[in-house]
Amino acid sequence: MGKFLTSRSEDYSQWYNELVVKAGLAEQSVVRGCMVIKPYGYAIWEKIQRQLDDMFKQTGHVNAYFPLLIPKSFFSKEADHVEGFAKETSNICSFFLEKSLRLAKYVALVFPKFLLNTPEFSTTRAELAQKSVDAILDFGEKGFPGILVETIAIFINNLAAPANTKVFSLTHRLHLTQPQAYIFDPELPYWIIYRNQLFDSVCRKLDFDVFEVFRDRQLTNKLLSSSGELR
Repeated sequence: MGKFLTSRSEDYSQWYNELVVKAGLAEQSVVRGCMVIKPYGYAIWEKIQRQLDDMFKQTGHVNAYFPLLIPKSFFSKEADHVEGFAKETSNICSFFLEKSLRLAKYVALVFPKFLLNTPEFSTTRAELAQKSVDAILDFGEKGFPGILVETIAIFINNLAAPANTKVFSLTHRLHLTQPQAYIFDPELPYWIIYRNQLFDSVCRKLDFDVFEVFRDRQLTNKLLSSSGELR
């Protein structure tokens, strides 16, 4: 089968996707962003599940099911027993990140890439800027097979002061070491992880806060298609 697959060393993500499909473990669903787990693939998952279940129960743990949707009021309760937790947190990603930062010395989480540049993460970015962000791994759209959502992995050292941040791009095969204060510059509204002298020279020529931007998602979706340059 190997000769029919993309080289693992050339593109690990593409190799894995092709392997899963060609081995008959899963296939793309007609529902965008979802996959059908086929019998062989599901059998592997059941075996993993059984082994993990036995390991957990050996330590005295038991299973339970909880609702997938969590009301925002539950997030606010975290402020009662987690010091410094921001009640204004409005999304599940920030919730888990802020709680992890309160409990762990080292934190590694996968996030949607809009952590870097959307207003709802502004409080989270301000808090992270005070931590040592050791590395940011940019997966682009290669993080999750079949899902066209750009993701990043962020690695935080709670024991160190902010210094340099290593930035890796999986899609562009880049590896940069950036001063954290430079790419998290509070004078800019968002984090610019690929910031360089060219960006700075252009930035100095621009006037900011001139326009207000409003995105109508329904209108935008009418203009987009599932293929082509605009999608």
